[in-house]
Amino acid sequence: MNKMMKSILAFPLAGFFAANVMAADTPADQEPVTTVTTPTYYALGDSDGGVLNYFKTKYTAGSASDYDILLLGDSLSADASLKTTVTQALTQGKEVIFDGSAGGKKAAALAGAVLGSSVQSDAVMFKTAPEGDGYLMTPVDLSSGQYSTELFSDEKTSSTVNSDNTPDQIFQ
Repeated sequence: MNKMMKSILAFPLAGFFAANVMAADTPADQEPVTTVTTPTYYALGDSDGGVLNYFKTKYTAGSASDYDILLLGDSLSADASLKTTVTQALTQGKEVIFDGSAGGKKAAALAGAVLGSSVQSDAVMFKTAPEGDGYLMTPVDLSSGQYSTELFSDEKTSSTVNSDNTPDQIFQ
């Protein structure tokens, strides 16, 4: 009976000590996990791109010295100044988006001229890879298209296929 009493008391005491130890490890200045911060964007030469129009409804506009995401309009030219601005932003861990319009090709061409790499899409997002040895590239689709399912099945039907790379899907 004495052994049983010791084990019954051991469980509540162990829980009490574990809770106190875990609470003591949390610094007083640590932010709660539930804190949500809204990213800020800075638009450079972008006045009517598809991603910019999306960001206007969801994110906060920043400034040249304070932003999380750099939006570049497709009317910019790939000069040395732009290349330096993009490289600095990526080095600082910011995202860079070459913004365009639905069905446009200028944003992808500008990205290719500035960074030497691109993919055919309406807009292209770049960020530094986690290992820091290159860039992650994400195409952004600003429209959905009609695709024939003939190639995928025996049925001869058409349907609208929505892309997984829309602003709603990428920037949640």
